[in-house]
Amino acid sequence: MATRKPQQMCALKIGFITLLLPASKGMRVMQELQSAVEADWDYVERGHHYTVKERPDLQLTLIDAEQISMPHAAAPSRGRRASRPSLLGHD
Repeated sequence: MATRKPQQMCALKIGFITLLLPASKGMRVMQELQSAVEADWDYVERGHHYTVKERPDLQLTLIDAEQISMPHAAAPSRGRRASRPSLLGHD
């Protein structure tokens, strides 16, 4: 029986946001974002109005599985979806 090699992951940084995803997908996203520009939007009389800014700061870093830790509460569920939503606690 062949053992499955861990999937190569990457950290894709877009401005101040860092996203973890498989490296192959991260490279495709990075390629698509090369032509993107940041924009601010505002609601004016005619609807949404967008003001073009500069190109976003993009950075792609290949990472190993050992560099990733997932808090227990943030782990994606495997299997069936819960039949009822969880209730939020009150502070």
